[in-house]
Amino acid sequence: MICPKCGRNNEGNICPYCDELEIFDRTDDYLKRREEFEAPPNEPEKETETDSPLFSFFKRRWPVLAVIAGAGIAAAVTFTHLPRSFHGSLSYISQGRLINIEKGHAGGAKDTAQLIFSSDGKKHFDKNLPSVLIDNKDLQLGASAADNTGTYFAHTAYNASTGENVLYMWDKNGHVKELYSNSANVDIRYVSPSGRVVFTCTDVLNDQWYTGETGVFICGITQEVVKTLSKSVESFLIYPASDRIICLDKDEVLSSVSIENPENKKIIAREVKGLLGEKSGENDSFHKESGVLNGEAGADLICYRCRSEWIIGSFTGETIVNTGESGGEKAAFAYDRDNKLVYMTDAGVVSKAIVADNGLKPFEALGETVADDNFLWDDHLGVLLFTNRVGELMSAGTSGTVKLMDGLEQGTLVNVENDGGYMCISGQDICYGKDFGSTAFRLADTGSKTGLTGAAADGDSVFYILKGNLFRADKKGGEPEDLGVCEKLTVSE
Repeated sequence: MICPKCGRNNEGNICPYCDELEIFDRTDDYLKRREEFEAPPNEPEKETETDSPLFSFFKRRWPVLAVIAGAGIAAAVTFTHLPRSFHGSLSYISQGRLINIEKGHAGGAKDTAQLIFSSDGKKHFDKNLPSVLIDNKDLQLGASAADNTGTYFAHTAYNASTGENVLYMWDKNGHVKELYSNSANVDIRYVSPSGRVVFTCTDVLNDQWYTGETGVFICGITQEVVKTLSKSVESFLIYPASDRIICLDKDEVLSSVSIENPENKKIIAREVKGLLGEKSGENDSFHKESGVLNGEAGADLICYRCRSEWIIGSFTGETIVNTGESGGEKAAFAYDRDNKLVYMTDAGVVSKAIVADNGLKPFEALGETVADDNFLWDDHLGVLLFTNRVGELMSAGTSGTVKLMDGLEQGTLVNVENDGGYMCISGQDICYGKDFGSTAFRLADTGSKTGLTGAAADGDSVFYILKGNLFRADKKGGEPEDLGVCEKLTVSE
């Protein structure tokens, strides 16, 4: 039934979102009166000249929708999401070579030593080092990174004559600048298309490489001053598409800083005990191991634990969802914006709660799982996928929780990038599901119950990493092809 207050589609006559508002459905009465008024007796209904082919199609197959559209009645109708299109290109790194995947097969290879990768690893450019890095024999080159347009590049190096680690930056026009030098370890975290670099500096306490405090800094090729974002950081997140860096200091202060205007610093909250970032590729999914950098356009929320309450909020400090006392320090979350639902995994229990206008409803248990962060989230469909303790693959969404299949091995559920599907191991079979609401089917015998760590698709081919090797399998069946050692599988735009 459609709730007249909030417009959500619910099962039954009670809306759980609007304080138990009772819904009265009079659609049948209306359709009966309209049919009696319009249709001549004993004559078939005819299409009018004003009926478009699309209207006629809906009218034949879904008369309720056709009548609502034709009569111009103001009503809330829930439509199924349109299918997504995926156009990413695949590549993988194997024993010092970057190998492109072309039309479902391994193509040309490049020497990774001659390349500089963007901060997210999705793009690469020829490594044309400036002479200051090549000619100085005291420099021992370290790590490098580029912005995703190939305009700006950064490189770390150890200067043996001074005993310091140095950060250099240059642009494609040959302008070079030494940005920073320190005896501490320097690590590049992000290079922006405007010529700024975010980096960390970690103190080394002794020759056994025990590390001390880590600071977060930002500087640019046209800026004279290195800006300190945090002198002692506990954890931090970088969201380039939203122009944000989120820092949680060890003194439990959570702050938000603009990459382009680092002077613009805002305190989000104090007494913050933990910070979760949005997992790349799964918008509104918050994990402990989400990674520092998330370049997704839709990544615009954070999840943090203030005192004993987990909060999903904006970069400006606005609270979107407050779970109250629910959720321990190792909890993980997924947020369904469209349907106002929050999923939580905590202490081995997967649960769901409704975000009502007057606050969060109590969490309802959906099942038990082995690992709190071992779930997949599809924000497009609003579906959570998890393996319960007895090896059943469960799919949870607005229509309820259903079992898709049995016999899954724990820890083998992975997202198929560039596809919208998933893969898992059942027994010793590698299985593929086309989406989070479909049962997976067998692709091949793996000979193993563990070791599935990643997957991506290219047309009708699925590539997956199993025990450090990359395999290609056809979605239509057939024996998989072993492509050899794979250190990393990447989907580029």
